[in-house]
Amino acid sequence: APEAVGGLLERGVRGRERVPGKHGGGRTPEYAVVPVLIPDEPNALGRLFLTIGESGVNIEDVRLDHSYGLPMGVAQLSVMPEAVDRLASVLREGGYSVH
Repeated sequence: APEAVGGLLERGVRGRERVPGKHGGGRTPEYAVVPVLIPDEPNALGRLFLTIGESGVNIEDVRLDHSYGLPMGVAQLSVMPEAVDRLASVLREGGYSVH
């Protein structure tokens, strides 16, 4: 039975490697991270995402960092490298601090 399970797992790994895109096992794209300061207040993320939507840039991933007791947090926006300048420009125009 261990051989059968091992074979099943090997076939699963090989199958996953054939799936294209970021969720498969193919080549993972290299993303750039755009850190943006956001206030710790209601609807701050909603306003940020609305501004991002206006940029036309696709956000591949989002990470939020927050320090307790501080009135700000950082949204780390993962995007394709060629989209960094456009996104940063639109966010700055929207009043965001981009680092």
